[in-house]
Amino acid sequence: MKKIYILTFTIFISTISFGQEMVTNGSFETWNAGMADNWVIGSQGSAAQIIEETSIVHSGSSSMKMDTAGLGNVFVSQDFTGIQPGESYTLTLWYYVETAKGTGETVRINCVWLNGTTIDYTNGTLFRVYLPEDEGIWQKFEVELTGPANVDGFRFDVRTYNGGSAFWDDFSFVDNNTLATTKKEIEDFSMHPNPTVTGFVNIKSKSNATLTVDVYDILGKQVLKNIVKNNTLDVSSLNAGLYIMRVSQDDASITKKLVIN
Repeated sequence: MKKIYILTFTIFISTISFGQEMVTNGSFETWNAGMADNWVIGSQGSAAQIIEETSIVHSGSSSMKMDTAGLGNVFVSQDFTGIQPGESYTLTLWYYVETAKGTGETVRINCVWLNGTTIDYTNGTLFRVYLPEDEGIWQKFEVELTGPANVDGFRFDVRTYNGGSAFWDDFSFVDNNTLATTKKEIEDFSMHPNPTVTGFVNIKSKSNATLTVDVYDILGKQVLKNIVKNNTLDVSSLNAGLYIMRVSQDDASITKKLVIN
């Protein structure tokens, strides 16, 4: 029996069932003219390095092989739109190293946030992570993350480097906040002042139920979690800047930008 190693990086844990899958052809089951449908070869590499594999697969009938022997580096990518700042996403993939370079630099994730079609360098690349290169086993990479401020897209990018070969399968990028039913938004929600210079924000809604607030910086890191008391949220502990504020009340929620001057 093959031994399977699971590598998990957790940035933000907020698991919600029935999320929307954003990857198209993530299991590499459909191909056209020698290339996996909906995937694009990057500026490094050529179509000769991308191979439809039917014997070494994680699930289904095929996987994608990247073979760099004598041909240089290769990477493929797929872009998504509709990313919402402050919302939770889960990225998952499986990979199988056939031939490792032996330097720890055979296979890599190089995903980035996008603003339109432009890489959002202000918020930085999400991953530049070299993965363990144990040969002959399927390994899993999974990460949960939060959309930073000022982005609306994401680029799913994986790479295999010169001298190595690897198989990739079962790519997934799930919007954890998109449920099978329509999301319910907090009614008659208001917040002011915004921007604030006082260290406090007044928050109100139609309901008298408790309002819980989670605040994230532009990189998606949670910096504050608090309950609104007397319609007032204390943000005096936060530095000046742009934040994403997610407010929950009973089974409803709403996401807003918060500016602290």
